[in-house]
Amino acid sequence: MRPGSPETEANSSAKDTIYTEAANKAFDDLGMAEGMSLLAKIYSSGDTILIRAINANLMAFGETVDNKKAINDIAAENTEMRVRVDSLEQKLTALEKRMSEEDGSGQAAVGE
Repeated sequence: MRPGSPETEANSSAKDTIYTEAANKAFDDLGMAEGMSLLAKIYSSGDTILIRAINANLMAFGETVDNKKAINDIAAENTEMRVRVDSLEQKLTALEKRMSEEDGSGQAAVGE
């Protein structure tokens, strides 16, 4: 196989996939204790570039968690409101029908 050929690219892609899956597995298996240990190691190194990078990412991840919670809360409220609007639409339709059946004048008292 020569470099750049479809066979070489397919073989390289398959190897990349295997390496990526192995790396993802290692990241997925990293628990809270191991993560905290790695953070402590980085912070204790005193490397300001790494510390700033970690801090920036932690802040971004924290904001993402907050945003996801806010989105879920808004979605739940939206669902509740939709149910209430649907109920009000049904009541309005029934009231309009009742009013039109009352001699067509639209003068029927609400609640009769």
